[in-house]
Amino acid sequence: KHKRYSFIDDPWGWLDADDDNEPLQSNVTVGDKTQWKEIVGTAQTLRGRCSHSLTSIGNSCLLLFGGGYATESDPQFHHLNDLWLFNGITAKWNQLEPTGELIPPARRGHVAEYYPEQDLLMVFGGMSNEDELLNDLWILDLMTLEWEQLGPKTNRTLWPSGCRGSISFLHNGTFYLLGGETKRDRDQGREGPTLLEIFAFGSMSDSPKGDWKWYKCSITECDVEGCESLVQSELLKSMPACNILYASGAFLRSDEELAPTLFVFGGILVGNGFNPFLQSFSLKTDGTFRHVYILRGGSSNEVYPNFRYFHGCCAIGSSDFVIAGGIGPHGDTPDTFVYNTKRKVWTLLSPPAQHGPAPRNGLTLAPLDGTQVILFGGGEYQSAYFRDTHVLKLSCEDHSKHGTSSDNHQHDVPRPHLLQDVKVTNLVISRSDGPPIVKVAHVKTLSANSEYFQRMLEGPFLESAMKEIRLPELDPSAASTCLDYMHQGVIDVEHMLNHLDQLDSVFCLADMWGMRPFLRLLEDIFYTALRKGKIDDLELFEYAKMRHAKRLAMKCLRVFKARIGLNFPPDYQRNLDPALIQEVKEYVEVSLL
Repeated sequence: KHKRYSFIDDPWGWLDADDDNEPLQSNVTVGDKTQWKEIVGTAQTLRGRCSHSLTSIGNSCLLLFGGGYATESDPQFHHLNDLWLFNGITAKWNQLEPTGELIPPARRGHVAEYYPEQDLLMVFGGMSNEDELLNDLWILDLMTLEWEQLGPKTNRTLWPSGCRGSISFLHNGTFYLLGGETKRDRDQGREGPTLLEIFAFGSMSDSPKGDWKWYKCSITECDVEGCESLVQSELLKSMPACNILYASGAFLRSDEELAPTLFVFGGILVGNGFNPFLQSFSLKTDGTFRHVYILRGGSSNEVYPNFRYFHGCCAIGSSDFVIAGGIGPHGDTPDTFVYNTKRKVWTLLSPPAQHGPAPRNGLTLAPLDGTQVILFGGGEYQSAYFRDTHVLKLSCEDHSKHGTSSDNHQHDVPRPHLLQDVKVTNLVISRSDGPPIVKVAHVKTLSANSEYFQRMLEGPFLESAMKEIRLPELDPSAASTCLDYMHQGVIDVEHMLNHLDQLDSVFCLADMWGMRPFLRLLEDIFYTALRKGKIDDLELFEYAKMRHAKRLAMKCLRVFKARIGLNFPPDYQRNLDPALIQEVKEYVEVSLL
């Protein structure tokens, strides 16, 4: 009955060997070793950002989309629309490249949910580069990685206004949207609060998504819990729900004790400053909501989070949720709390500065496998935008029974396409100077990281059904390097800098296999070799031109211009093709002046 949290064994080796398993009890600050741990080895091309979405896909993966960042020299926000997959098995990030022509505009402050029945990611709203509040709805098919935009069929079709900082959840195939900053809030917020709106997008039947539509949901019941003052309680009950901006919520699915309920903490009430309440919105059987203000108790020993907004929040299990970070009354805060909805108790986790995430806002939290919480990103406006990933491991007695709240149908729906990484195949690499090399590889990892293997293993070819795939004669060292990067996300940079011939072999094979993010990393290694004087700038330019590496070629020319300018020394003219010299001169004059 009295639930206890404890840190569990670490299958990925993130925790130190001497970390203790000190239990977490209500109102108790935990020791300095059993807290957030940073995951090392984040992909070098994954940019720091804030106000992005991080969505649980089943129990083993997370999808990161969008976000934004600003700098001290350029305070205007720059927005992103890239898509990244965090593999919970390997603890690695991999960028996903959409296959179709349509891609959502870059944005931050949007919401995203995973629809397991049809293996879709749903993205709504946010703010664009022009500071426009968006109300577009995008669907990503995770089977094909193709985006599709859904819009109103007529001008009279009900459709939410453009907004950012909303809260969303998915239940029984219906996408719910609550609150957020709209143009109306900007225009009327100074005059007083605006009312909370709740929208739902879906269908009452199992119709295709083309027949889904938006409809408004109403709050038909309001209550107050934990209030000792009858006058205050009646006042809150009679007060209409105000719109909430930049809050975070956790949706807990139905069990024997709790109706499907969205818990919302923090944020800003338009016209009223910080939101001081923990609120719940329970979905009733008739499609309406019961709204409850959950007030803190009167005990001076009670642990309770400070008011905050732009913080992270996610459900863990069927009756708990975690909040972390955000902007509080005194700036960015680093603390983390767990709330148990059955006992109505907050538990404070106090990570020490040397282990826990730095204070930040605009971060995201997402559950992984029912016992872990992943934290990514966030930042400090115009100062730093983080690209680090942290894990918080919790063990709770009902997690194994109920699974994660983000996946309501994990027991009766096939795991999504990106997660079916348990099938392996043998890659047989032929050699002219010896017996073939056999490498064991995960099929879905190959497909997710290589266009070559994606076409081979997911197309109408014999290899898609074979347990052994014979490859043509390849450089064994280069093949091993590429395969190791696909599965582990690592490469020995120092070795490559000292063996540029091997770096060339790896680059050629990665290009043939269509490993785009890896190619950008290899270009950066070539550029590092240039900066260290291991290769000549025009020699590398000629190589980049031959390999069609335009990004690397531009970097070479910048180095060349900074070192020499437009006047070629005689030794360059003797050793290089005159046509190449003329091309470089024209390129520098036109592109780099």
